Amino acid sequence: MYDRVLRCIVSLVMLLSFQGAAHAQKESYRYESRPVHSGLDAEAVDMEVQRDGGGILYATRVTALGSTEEVSIRMTPAGRVLSGVRTRSRAAGQSADQSRLRVEGGKAFLLWDGMKEALSYNLPEGEAFAVDGSLLILIRSYPFETDEALPVFMVDFSGPSITVTLRKAAGEKIVVPAGEFDCWRMEVAVNIPVIRPKIIYWVTKMEPHFLVKSIGRRGPFTASYETNLLRFTNEGDGSAR
Repeated sequence: MYDRVLRCIVSLVMLLSFQGAAHAQKESYRYESRPVHSGLDAEAVDMEVQRDGGGILYATRVTALGSTEEVSIRMTPAGRVLSGVRTRSRAAGQSADQSRLRVEGGKAFLLWDGMKEALSYNLPEGEAFAVDGSLLILIRSYPFETDEALPVFMVDFSGPSITVTLRKAAGEKIVVPAGEFDCWRMEVAVNIPVIRPKIIYWVTKMEPHFLVKSIGRRGPFTASYETNLLRFTNEGDGSAR
């Protein structure tokens, strides 16, 4: 009887510890994105990363002029994309549209409202795979002790796919409204012949290597923006700014 009670107590303590650890893995970030070469209005960007025993949930909400775009991507603990949803809500009185992505084996399938058949993509062997902003989670596992060039196959929720090359360029101090940070400058070259545009991300040298600033496209096929971190909370280490 005593052994049974002891096992129950130990199990309860382990369960509570796990729940506390899972809760402690939540990260929240607020950014402002301003267009680089257009008259578009600034956008408010909220990003959240949650880790639990089942993997990683990456979510963003972009708001501008009454319209909202929400993205949610589920990944394995190693950052491999499993599924994703993008929902865009326009001005009042207009209906929302949704795109859904899933990965099965060596293929990804994308379906959005009004489509009868999903688009399919063969995922290249030996290349990492990212969807939308999940690239920011993939960057966290980059071997920062090297300058290795990593090919990444990317799919946009609008349908196009492309290969980009991720590389660490330098270490830099970056000042944004949230403060000053020691960062790695990460360059993402979009493999389009001739022009080869670049997206630059500055991520913290300290773990979890979160985004501090970016210049370029949030994805390979969006307008160019400069994005700066306004504030953040990390329940994993208790930090907040």
